[in-house]
Amino acid sequence: MTQRHLPFVLFFTALLLPALASAAAEDEMLHAFGDAARTLPSVPVKNPKPQPKAVAPKITPQPAAPPEIQPQLNQLRAQIIELEKQKATLQLKNEQQEKRLQTQQASSEKLTAELETAKKQPAVAPLPLAEPKGDAERDGYMLGQSIASNTVVQLQMVKDSGLTISLDQMIAGFTTQLKTGTSAMSSEEMSRRYAVMQDAINKNMGSLIEKGYAQLNKQLDKRKTLLTQNGVRWFAVKPVKAKLIPEQQVEVSVKITTLGGKVINDFANDQVAFDNSLPPLLYEGMSLTGAGGAVEGWALAKDIIEREPLPPWVAPYDVIHYQLAIK
Repeated sequence: MTQRHLPFVLFFTALLLPALASAAAEDEMLHAFGDAARTLPSVPVKNPKPQPKAVAPKITPQPAAPPEIQPQLNQLRAQIIELEKQKATLQLKNEQQEKRLQTQQASSEKLTAELETAKKQPAVAPLPLAEPKGDAERDGYMLGQSIASNTVVQLQMVKDSGLTISLDQMIAGFTTQLKTGTSAMSSEEMSRRYAVMQDAINKNMGSLIEKGYAQLNKQLDKRKTLLTQNGVRWFAVKPVKAKLIPEQQVEVSVKITTLGGKVINDFANDQVAFDNSLPPLLYEGMSLTGAGGAVEGWALAKDIIEREPLPPWVAPYDVIHYQLAIK
């Protein structure tokens, strides 16, 4: 090393000395800490304390009901059971009622649809009646009409009683019996069904007669009667001053109809003598007026059937209108 380089070496040495001294001090400090760590007493490791086991809460049994309350509890239980039964019964009735209403609604809708369809159908003119020829045909026709007339009142009472029957099957049964004398039904069933039908008609007869009287009273409301006798109420149609005398010969016209307009009897210009040999109603009506006069009588069929012959097709609850005029 030359003298020319010496100052530079000294200068760098002076710069490195403090750093070397600091490194030595740090090395001594690390050794001191290591020795101190080896001399410290060991710290015991704490084990975790065991947790207490969960204990289920103790259930205290409910005290039994006192003996004097037990009958009341039993009674309440019985009432609850009975109410449940009533509830179930009411639910069943409601379901049945709902089903009936649904059935009635369906029937009503079906009937309405059928009526609407019938309205749209063109009207069919009835076939002209073929007049029977010869005595055998005419007598047979007459007898058929008579038998049918006797049946009409029964058919009308069946309808008025609210019963439903098939008219086509009624005619079929009638025709089969006439032609063959046989039946598609047993005699036992026919007897049973006839008895049920007759019983229904008899049960409804009272209400039908009440309706007949209501119709009769409606016709006679606020009218002044000449006479009320044997169920007939008489009224003046054309008053006259002079009444008939016994054995007087006069021309009489009489018309007897039902309130619905069916003609029971109709005759005119008959010369009759006024005496008690006349039919009761004719004599009774003639006694209330004279020549040129007219009267009318109103009654329910059941009240005059014994005194005035009526056709078999007249029902007991039909309103009868009796019109009498004298010339």
